[in-house]
Amino acid sequence: MTSHVIQSRGIFHGLPTYPETLTGLTAIVAGANGISGSYIVRALAQSPQRWSKIWALSRRPATGTPAGDQVEHVAMDLLDASPQSIAAELKEKGVKADYAFFCAYLQPPAEPGRTIWEDAERLTAVNLKLLENFLEGLALAGSLPKRVLVQFGMKYYGVHLGPANYPQEESDPRVGEALEPNFYYAQHDHLKAFCARHGIEWVETRPGWVLGAVPDAAMNITLPLAMYAAIRRHMNEPLVFPGDLAAWECPATNSSAMLNGYMAEWAALAQTTANQSLNMTDDSAFTWGRLWQKLAGWYGIGYTPPSDDASAYRHTDFKYDPPRGFGPKGRIRFTFTFSEWAGRPAVQAAWAELARQHGLTPARLTDIDRIFGLLDYILSAVPQLLNADKVKRLGFFGTVSSYDTYRSVIEEMAGMKMLPPVDL
Repeated sequence: MTSHVIQSRGIFHGLPTYPETLTGLTAIVAGANGISGSYIVRALAQSPQRWSKIWALSRRPATGTPAGDQVEHVAMDLLDASPQSIAAELKEKGVKADYAFFCAYLQPPAEPGRTIWEDAERLTAVNLKLLENFLEGLALAGSLPKRVLVQFGMKYYGVHLGPANYPQEESDPRVGEALEPNFYYAQHDHLKAFCARHGIEWVETRPGWVLGAVPDAAMNITLPLAMYAAIRRHMNEPLVFPGDLAAWECPATNSSAMLNGYMAEWAALAQTTANQSLNMTDDSAFTWGRLWQKLAGWYGIGYTPPSDDASAYRHTDFKYDPPRGFGPKGRIRFTFTFSEWAGRPAVQAAWAELARQHGLTPARLTDIDRIFGLLDYILSAVPQLLNADKVKRLGFFGTVSSYDTYRSVIEEMAGMKMLPPVDL
């Protein structure tokens, strides 16, 4: 029989504990300004005896106050710099680490006539190069860690192509490779080959929708949802759900960035996780309809459930046959899109007024497709349900209510002047 000692930190429960003798470790976190990377830094920095030095790498200068005295930021361009120049900079700054965490991600701007989500070839080329340059730079600098953790995402399971088998499990076969490249597959193959060549270990994680509060992060779904609610309140309008009943009731997996940080630490240190792929989840039952009701309650407004009028809906069909291998193509039904809504003059004026009243950034709603476009896909009837059995079997029991995290992240964003206060 195996026993585990677990602990709670605030809203997070079932977290691992570590021997007091585990001290003086060092870490490199690449992509430290993004949602996932910044929260990994936070999680490690909570244990200064265990983590004596944390190197936080990002393309842009550090944002906010360092998470701890042992955190040192290094501004480094992993895309355009060569592995040789990266190695030289690592040597110059004395960067060495026992463990490396890679969360860097770049969303290339759309080429004319295409959306930011359509150019899979370019997305793959850019993000594979980020990982290649980082790993080769570590090797050339003589700074190879014991283990490298790379964070992927649900796209690994082909959910961007349409309905996939669910619950999604780590052993699921790859899908859609003949249709378009998947940069997670390319990164996974390079990671395994690099670690085998250098005799070090790897682990890769696959979260759901990542919930966290950082400025200007890609793939941040909490910000546009809260913007939508705040503007609706300001305009004295209910929280209208744009999707159909199937979308309202569809299960989804969220992965709170803080819990991801705790799990990343465990996955880097645990003997059971060497050379493993691991789903990352809140282990919290969740539907968009339940969130809609809670979100409306937090903002003190009513909500409108899905319309019963079939003629009210437009639809978009997925480009390919479903990744699960049978059934019709996936279809997204909606009464309006968030991008259309955010471009309305009345909505633009409402946000500008809120920004003036509360000193918010951005002062105007711009870059609408990047901020709001993802919601039009997320609030759909495509199930995204990551199976958490494997991580529990290997010894991680962390959990948090996803609804509690949404509220916590919204309040943190309000404190960062990204949103007006929830309670006025």
